[in-house]
Amino acid sequence: MQEFIKSSISVLHDKLPKQLIHGNLCVDTAVYENGEVVGFKGFEIYNLSFPRIYDITWGAGEITYQPTVDVYLNTLTEMLKGYDSISPLTAEEKQSVYHVICATYLKGQKYYIETESNLTPDLMARGNKAMAFLANNKEKFMNLL
Repeated sequence: MQEFIKSSISVLHDKLPKQLIHGNLCVDTAVYENGEVVGFKGFEIYNLSFPRIYDITWGAGEITYQPTVDVYLNTLTEMLKGYDSISPLTAEEKQSVYHVICATYLKGQKYYIETESNLTPDLMARGNKAMAFLANNKEKFMNLL
């Protein structure tokens, strides 16, 4: 079963469009005008190998500091709809939102373990809590569009 899941995600991943992504959309990098996000600064460190929806899934959680699940899901849904209205998302992208979110959290956990970062000791606990929530609530993240 694990091999089936792994191969299914791999096939889906290979079909996801890649583009220049920011990689750290958050309150500190957002540019606001009249109370609305109109852009982002800080493309000094970017990546071309990530799926283009990475920034959407990351940014939805970072724009509002430590959002509740409902706020995150609402923000994520609205960001996906907005992006889709300007640059339509593929069927594979719509199917992969949950998987990209999981991969993003795992990437973050790996980073903090490798760097032994003690600057924010709550990040590991928050990441573990988020992964447990994701594992138990996959259906909430499916079909957001």
